[in-house]
Amino acid sequence: TKMYSEVMKIDTSKKCSILGDLIKMNYDARKYKEGLDLFDERAKSCDLKSLDIFYAMYWAQSSKQYARAIIYSDAYLAKVPDGADGYLYKAISINELDTANTFAARETYEKLIALAEKGDARAKSFVPRAYNYLGSYYGSINDLVKAKEYFQKTLAIDPADKFALSSMQQLGN
Repeated sequence: TKMYSEVMKIDTSKKCSILGDLIKMNYDARKYKEGLDLFDERAKSCDLKSLDIFYAMYWAQSSKQYARAIIYSDAYLAKVPDGADGYLYKAISINELDTANTFAARETYEKLIALAEKGDARAKSFVPRAYNYLGSYYGSINDLVKAKEYFQKTLAIDPADKFALSSMQQLGN
């Protein structure tokens, strides 16, 4: 790493490439925080492709750095407005940070469902998770009709979904 820093000082034109290499080295070594710190540095001075941001978003979310994952999700969605993965990782991260159970990810999951309804195949694969989340939300506000509706939507896609089955049983179906 020290050698790379020296090279970047000598030849600043290689900074973006070198930072990319350092990020990958940290990822391979499972040094996620260090890699994301370097990604942040790279984001300040380099033109990032949507794929770069996708990996940072995924990496942050999977290493439980949820606040960062939300930031990267927003950056990804700015480049790829119909990016189902961006909505999914953002919703998961918002939910993980929602310790008061306010269902703060509801709007993000609704956007994911809207993408699926437009025919986005990737979004469709994430829809059961979104339906279950919305079913839980409606159950929490005692709108049992809507709650059942969302859990039934999940079961129409995956009749063996344990969460939806359990939730329907708790709701009396």
